[in-house]
Amino acid sequence: MKLPLAVLVRRNLYHRIMTPAVLQKLKPYYTLQTKDVEEWTQSDTAEVLAGAEACITAWGTLPFDQATLKGAPGLKLIAHAAGSVKHLATPAVLARGIRITSAAQANGLSVAEHCLGMMLYLLKQKCGKALYHLTVGLVGLGFIGQHVAKLLQAFEVEVVAFDPFTTDEVCRSLGVRRLGSLEELMRVCDILSLHSPSIPETYHSLNAANLPLLKDGCLLLNTARGSLIDERALYEEAKSGRIQVYLDVTDPEPMLSDNPLQTLPNVVLTPHLAGAKFNDIERMGHLAADELVAYARGEPLSQEVDPTALAHRA
Repeated sequence: MKLPLAVLVRRNLYHRIMTPAVLQKLKPYYTLQTKDVEEWTQSDTAEVLAGAEACITAWGTLPFDQATLKGAPGLKLIAHAAGSVKHLATPAVLARGIRITSAAQANGLSVAEHCLGMMLYLLKQKCGKALYHLTVGLVGLGFIGQHVAKLLQAFEVEVVAFDPFTTDEVCRSLGVRRLGSLEELMRVCDILSLHSPSIPETYHSLNAANLPLLKDGCLLLNTARGSLIDERALYEEAKSGRIQVYLDVTDPEPMLSDNPLQTLPNVVLTPHLAGAKFNDIERMGHLAADELVAYARGEPLSQEVDPTALAHRA
């Protein structure tokens, strides 16, 4: 017997996530229930969720409170076809023991690829260098940071990293030299790329005290979260032109119109483009579908989120 699957994906994303190939994966195991909506409301969410054993969510899906879950007493799994699941891991969901999986790794591939592309482009266009015999520093070795490190294995560069939550074993497997502090990392790298989550411990990690440690000519890239950098301090450090800066994320977003970073020729800005935006969104649908199929077969879930680890995730 097929399982009831609630598809909580809004109109502008539905056909990009729920592609024919994704639907074909799900067809032997699930009966889909959904609704064509531009934006989800609590009542629409509750209506679609009613009676479901599993659901697939995406950007724009509302958090599940007790009232929303009331009509879905058999809900066992939330497969999130997007990145962060923090807003979905509500007290009501956790109290029910509902499992959550995330397609963040699929989104992370897009971020890592974008980061490398901008690194290559800006090195040539802004720094007059190639990605050769340089030291690349990575702040954060979660999935995205690890994938950037893997992509960099194709280049003759040294990769160093700082991440208090990673292990020496992970670093060795990636060919990465682990450093003991962010300040040590900032002193030695020609390129500094940020991949930390936005948590209290990482707020304004780069600030007036440590930004002067960057080498002259260093390329700083942030494709993670805007809150990692004190932008006032960054402006003061960058206005001399001694470093090159790429920001795909800012704090707040969008950047305020009077932010002086916009006036600097050595600062390149993009409006949070690094993640999945185009045909790569389908990767997230496939990863969510793979988790749903594994659940239906009674197999282990490879992308299950540990609620106790959410404090250290993006």
